[in-house]
Amino acid sequence: MNAIKNEVLVRAYVVFFLLLVAAGGVAYRTFQISVLEGDKWRAMGEKLYRRFVKLEAERGNILTEKSDLLATSLPYFDLAFDPNSSGMRQEDWDRYIDTLAYCLATYLDPSYTPGGWKYFLEEKRRDSSQYVPLKKNATLAEKEMVEQFPLFNLGQFRGGLIVQRKYRRQRPFGILANRTIGYVRGDSILVGLEGYFDEQLRGKSGLQLVTRVSKDVWLPVNDWAIVDPEAGMDVVTTIDVDLQAIVEEALAEALRKHQAKWGTAILMEVETGAIRAIANLSWWRDGELWETYNYAVGTATEPG
Repeated sequence: MNAIKNEVLVRAYVVFFLLLVAAGGVAYRTFQISVLEGDKWRAMGEKLYRRFVKLEAERGNILTEKSDLLATSLPYFDLAFDPNSSGMRQEDWDRYIDTLAYCLATYLDPSYTPGGWKYFLEEKRRDSSQYVPLKKNATLAEKEMVEQFPLFNLGQFRGGLIVQRKYRRQRPFGILANRTIGYVRGDSILVGLEGYFDEQLRGKSGLQLVTRVSKDVWLPVNDWAIVDPEAGMDVVTTIDVDLQAIVEEALAEALRKHQAKWGTAILMEVETGAIRAIANLSWWRDGELWETYNYAVGTATEPG
């Protein structure tokens, strides 16, 4: 009988000892993670949910001496709503949700009725959603209109409106002087004036701290930048848009008349040497004339 008791006690002591060792191991690991390696793990967690991103600078304009815009950057905005913004008050929500839903249905997206918008937003608020897309590629006028909607006009954190700005390159005169103006694609394709003066035109990017609210959505932590972007410089050319249009039309007429594969024409002001027009045309696959290569600069050939 005593032998059985002793055996049970031994087993109990062994189990107790193993539990004590395991508890000690857990306690040490906890101490190691929170104290000895705390800074490392906190930094890793911060990196997963917070990061710095570049803020795109407004690209400079390309103009004529008469200030006609050959290329410019127009702002567009992605608009969204955070119905669980940290600064939002319940009394503000209750007071403005009906009129906000009416404004969204009437002026922004009529695919929902006011009642539908209200139900949709209240559901997102109950689900603790922090990012509800409202409109992509909104114009400046649309963005300013939405900022005046009830609740949204209380500011980013109290009103929950999220505005993300981006720029699109536009050419007011269409394809006029297309190859001369040029374009930039990535870091390796630099064409025309856009490419040659890319460093001056692109300005300096800013820096902003953002936090992750869902898998692919990052939102600013504050409504101010850590480093403000600096707009790019303008480039003023000697091109005259009226003369450029005349030269391109005359060159196109000559190519059709003589059935030439391609042609180029340069109009220079003799007194100053200023280039007033430069046109390059060749036949494209669709049988139309396009400016796809700058023969005036890239090809060595006799005039005439």
